[in-house]
Amino acid sequence: MRRGFLGLLIAFSLPLLAQTIQLNDKTLDSETPKLRVGKIAFDVEVRGVVNLRQSETWTVRNIAFVDGGQIVIRNNNLSLTVQGAVTATSGVPIIVAFPPNEKAPDGADGAPGRPGAPGGNGLAAGNVQLTFAQMPKSLLTLILAGQNGGNGGRGGRGIDGAAGSMGEAARSGGFNCLKAATPGQAGRPGGSGGAGGAAGACGRSGVLTLRGISPKLVDLRLNAASAGKPGMGGPGGSGGAGGAGGQGGGFCSAAPNGPNGAPGDRGLAGQRGETNCPPPLTYP
Repeated sequence: MRRGFLGLLIAFSLPLLAQTIQLNDKTLDSETPKLRVGKIAFDVEVRGVVNLRQSETWTVRNIAFVDGGQIVIRNNNLSLTVQGAVTATSGVPIIVAFPPNEKAPDGADGAPGRPGAPGGNGLAAGNVQLTFAQMPKSLLTLILAGQNGGNGGRGGRGIDGAAGSMGEAARSGGFNCLKAATPGQAGRPGGSGGAGGAAGACGRSGVLTLRGISPKLVDLRLNAASAGKPGMGGPGGSGGAGGAGGQGGGFCSAAPNGPNGAPGDRGLAGQRGETNCPPPLTYP
């Protein structure tokens, strides 16, 4: 009787233990609860790019990265314990913090005469802990650079200067000029362009912690995030046109036009973002 009960228990347990979870971006939310600590360890195949929504602690039996399988953690932490084998293609990153060349949002360009908005600061990369019971058969590649900073917005163009007023007309008498015409007034200078927005800072790199695996079997790329580019200062506004000279007539001559206003100055470039984002670290 006891043997029969054990046989039934084993029969029902084997399909469960043999189950392989197909993990992709569409199945992540439904399958993730099975991987968390305290659950039965399953075999996992990571297919395509899988974007973590939150920090995770997973325990799996065997894990394979196939068909471009890659886990993108962004600013989330990932603790992965593998009780069996790890299968991956050497040289192909299996865990990355951010997609290549991704950056924080750029700042908006400024309104006329106003500064550009600052670029967004890059997010810090999450940290990864790998705990393996077996050494992987191929080199595992990870990239834990932070997110690049966003570019500052361009400063707004300066406001154009107002035109000068027209000069007064002359007044002529029957035999001579009673009042000479006056010159037009000078145009007003153009306004200065707005300053460029500050560049966004680079995001901090992540930290990789290894347990049960030699660092020689992990290729942690020494990429680091970059700061964004400062926004350019906006061009100055055009100087206003000089006012027309007063009209002549009879014995009086017309007056000259006023000079045009000077153009406005270009706005200052935005400040540079923080660039001190060292490459990721490995412990131990």
